[in-house]
Amino acid sequence: MIFRCVKPRVDGKANGQYLPIRQTDNKPKQFLYISLMISKEQAKEKISSLVQRFDEQKEFYGRQDYNETLTRRDFIDPFFKALGWDVDNEQGYSESYREVIHEDKIKIGGQTKAPDYSFRLGGGNRLFFVEAKKPSVLVKDDVAPAYQLRRYGW
Repeated sequence: MIFRCVKPRVDGKANGQYLPIRQTDNKPKQFLYISLMISKEQAKEKISSLVQRFDEQKEFYGRQDYNETLTRRDFIDPFFKALGWDVDNEQGYSESYREVIHEDKIKIGGQTKAPDYSFRLGGGNRLFFVEAKKPSVLVKDDVAPAYQLRRYGW
């Protein structure tokens, strides 16, 4: 259980979280401060390495059998982690307080839809959605995925 947590930042300012390390019957919990600081340089290095890896293996990633789930795991998740988002809920929050919800449910035109990622502020206020597509999908040429991507922006 996490006592207090502050979102990691990429601007170099100190942030961190307090994790319980011990609790005895009649004594309060003791906490250990864990730093979650990430620098702009570290974020840039991570993102640059993702871009380089994709460029070096573009032919492989563009194949039909390289699917959306692999794209999310190999590129999209690490990208947003490098920017300081808690994509895997490592902070242990309940769903209503998570920064990132996978397959969030939203109402669009009377129907329930599920964008791949919903990025939120504390308390569940949605900031933006991300809809993942495998690299072989040409959004500018294929109407269906282009429509799906755009509908979350309205």
